Amino acid sequence: MTSYWSMRAKALYSLFLFCFCLQFVFARSASAYDLKTYVGKQSPLLFFAPSKSDPRFQKQLEAIKSKSAEIKRAKIVLFYIFENELGRADNLLLRVSDAQELRKNLKVSEGEFKILLLDLKGNQKASKAEALDAEALTHFLNLPKLSK
Repeated sequence: MTSYWSMRAKALYSLFLFCFCLQFVFARSASAYDLKTYVGKQSPLLFFAPSKSDPRFQKQLEAIKSKSAEIKRAKIVLFYIFENELGRADNLLLRVSDAQELRKNLKVSEGEFKILLLDLKGNQKASKAEALDAEALTHFLNLPKLSK
């Protein structure tokens, strides 16, 4: 009899511990889109596209990859915001509902491709409505060139 209750107590404890840890995971992902998290620390660079497969976003992704070291060094945090797909807020997943909220708050229409750069205070610093190649991205972000 004792082992039955002992096993049951262990199972309940494990379930409690799992639920306790889960709240931190969801709390972090739920607030990941909040731009206030980055104010004073990093400049958010937001890419709005209808979907991940949008040709403009794919072109932009290539430019971002080629300038990743410069972007990281400039303390810029990347956001990928899509209409009906999970996006990315820094290294966290961005839910569709969070993406819709960002679109609404930053006045970006559905179907629109847009790049927004915010400064360290959270104010809009620059905006573009087309994908930028690597050189134009460097100019847009005012990135210093890395010596090789």
